[in-house]
Amino acid sequence: MLAAIALYAHCPLAHIELGALLERAGRARAALRRYERALQLSSDPSIDAGRAAAVGAARCSEMLARRYGGSEGRRSEGGSRPTHIARGRALESA
Repeated sequence: MLAAIALYAHCPLAHIELGALLERAGRARAALRRYERALQLSSDPSIDAGRAAAVGAARCSEMLARRYGGSEGRRSEGGSRPTHIARGRALESA
């Protein structure tokens, strides 16, 4: 999968798939980084790739919050919510 990331670094789907593999392996923090990168690369967060990345990121954040008893600590620049949740709210209104 790392070879796919190297070949398709600008493709959000490669980052989503690697995030899913990392998530299944219990590496939520690393998976969250892949999902966040996929969100950055998604030209339109309302398309399937953007939604998949947002859902994956939310799952990882929830897993980390349960594991560490609170917020993951990754905050959006302008608010108190994690970046993917702030973007998820934008998806809900679209």
